Amino acid sequence: MNKLLRLNFAPRYIDLGLLVFRLVIGVNLFIKHGWFKIALFGNPAARFPDPFHIGVQLTLVFAFLSDGIGSVCVVLGLMTRLFTVIMAVNLAVAWGGVYGFHYLAPVPPITEELAIYLGSVIALGLTGPGRISLDAKLWPGMK
Repeated sequence: MNKLLRLNFAPRYIDLGLLVFRLVIGVNLFIKHGWFKIALFGNPAARFPDPFHIGVQLTLVFAFLSDGIGSVCVVLGLMTRLFTVIMAVNLAVAWGGVYGFHYLAPVPPITEELAIYLGSVIALGLTGPGRISLDAKLWPGMK
C-alpha cells in the first residue's frame, strides 16, 4: 500500500515536468497578457492602469518586459530566475495595486488568474528551469 500511495512505480521526470510547467505558464501568460500589451504600444489612446503613478508608458514597458519578454524567456528557460522575479513583481502589483487583492469578493475572475500565475512564477523561480532549458545549456554549472 505504501508503494501505491507514494507512486514509486512511476518514474520521475523532474526536468521534463519543469519544461511542461514552463511551457504552460509562459505560453498562457504571453497569449493572455503579453500579446495584449504589444497592441497597446501602437494605440496611444489606450487606457492602461498606473497604480504607482510613474506614468502609463513606463508602467506598460515594465508590464511588457514581464508578460511579453519574460514569458517567452521562461518558455525557453533563458534567464529564468531573473525573469520570474520581474514577473512576480509585476503580477503582485497587478493583483494588489490594480485589483486590490480581492479574491473572495465578486470581482473580475482575473484576480484568481493573477494569484495562480504569481504562485507559479514564484515556484519556478525557486526551482529553476531544470536541465531542459537554455540556462542549463549556456551555464552548465548553474542550477
